[in-house]
Amino acid sequence: MFFKLVSGIANQACGFIDKNSQCTLEDIACIFSESTNIDEVEFIGYNCNRSNPIWGSFRKYQKIVAYRGEIDTVEIRYANHLSSAWRRFVVTKELCHSLEADKGYFSVENQDVKRLITELSISSIPSNGKFSRPFSMERRAELAALEILLPFSKREQIIQQEGTLTESRIEELAEQFDAPVFYTAMAFSDSYISIARHLFSEDA
Repeated sequence: MFFKLVSGIANQACGFIDKNSQCTLEDIACIFSESTNIDEVEFIGYNCNRSNPIWGSFRKYQKIVAYRGEIDTVEIRYANHLSSAWRRFVVTKELCHSLEADKGYFSVENQDVKRLITELSISSIPSNGKFSRPFSMERRAELAALEILLPFSKREQIIQQEGTLTESRIEELAEQFDAPVFYTAMAFSDSYISIARHLFSEDA
């Protein structure tokens, strides 16, 4: 259910990318409000030391609004020192995390592509495309954010047209999609593409 919902959000993000070359955080917030039980999204930047490993957090709560009644609100907080690419990833990841939890955070100390690939190992996916074992909500949210910022269909088109990508081309694509090079490289890796194909392709 989670991945199906994320796939729908990613498909809508593709529409914005096709039209405007990019899907902004405001666009993503609107998609979430229209496609999920989240009624309102608030972004709040905060100042902190760059050595602080906590780059973002979220909390979900209900509040009463005149003429609307009780609404579900997600407040996303992010460190002001983040680059545009990292801010987009952290905010989108926290939004995705809010689909399954009421609060959480993103820590730079959790960055580990090998750990994520291992946890999402293709060997754990049977022929029906479903995971045989659960993995953490943190990893699910990371995966979901990656798919919204760099939709599988867009990546597949690029791979079909260009084949194996060089490091410099990965950096160009990271700039084009305004996503961290760290995650862009992962998104185009063979091991990750195999996983994403089971979860986000049209035939999944």
